[in-house]
Amino acid sequence: KANFERVEMTCATFDNARLAETNFKDAVAARASFVRAELDRSSFEATVLPHANFSGASLREAKLEYSSLRHTTFDGADLSSASFVESDLSHASFFGATGVS
Repeated sequence: KANFERVEMTCATFDNARLAETNFKDAVAARASFVRAELDRSSFEATVLPHANFSGASLREAKLEYSSLRHTTFDGADLSSASFVESDLSHASFFGATGVS
């Protein structure tokens, strides 16, 4: 389990990373890339992620709550049991994502 709580990671690349159960709480990761990353059960609570890319990522049971997810891409992502409580999803893309209700 990794801990990125309160870390500034704007434009960071986590493509294909295995980061299940990772803590990203209160982090700033604008334009970060998580393409095809494994992020199951990870916490993105109160995280700033505008324009981030989660295409093809696995976010099963992840908490993306109280976060800024404007213009974020979740195309083809597995979002089974993921939680987006009180998050700003304005202009976010979910094309081909699974587990979206």
